[in-house]
Amino acid sequence: GGSFRVRVHERNGWSPMVHTVADGVYNGAYFLELTAAGNDVHAAWLESGERRTRRLDAARSIWSPVVPFDGHVSAQFCTAGDPLGGVLHAWTTLDTVQAQIYSPSSQSWGTVETLYAGGDIIGNASLTCVVDPWRRATVAWTLRDPANNRYSVFSRTYR
Repeated sequence: GGSFRVRVHERNGWSPMVHTVADGVYNGAYFLELTAAGNDVHAAWLESGERRTRRLDAARSIWSPVVPFDGHVSAQFCTAGDPLGGVLHAWTTLDTVQAQIYSPSSQSWGTVETLYAGGDIIGNASLTCVVDPWRRATVAWTLRDPANNRYSVFSRTYR
């Protein structure tokens, strides 16, 4: 198996400690993504097609247990954090876009929201997301028009 590992840069340089985000992962683990959320760092990755996440608590410098997103097999995903510690996590299957928001106050993930379920094919590697300074979450993706094989960009914003 393989591992996802990170090092932390603290004021004067890189820490000597290497943090292991995921260990013992096999060929089915890929797409590690890190995002800052308040003072914490969230890591997300795909393992055997299912999404996993964990959080580095800045106050304690330790990683939370791995949180699997049960039953949500993903083709691609994105994460974005806000200054107060909230995190937007969005993902696609072949023809849907869904999202979920992490609440720092409850330290848990909210309900799954479907942003698009139109049945058209979502462009490969087209999903992106951002949380602006006013904590508005925006997710964007492309859809392929099968009639002319062209892609168009779509987005949804949560206020």
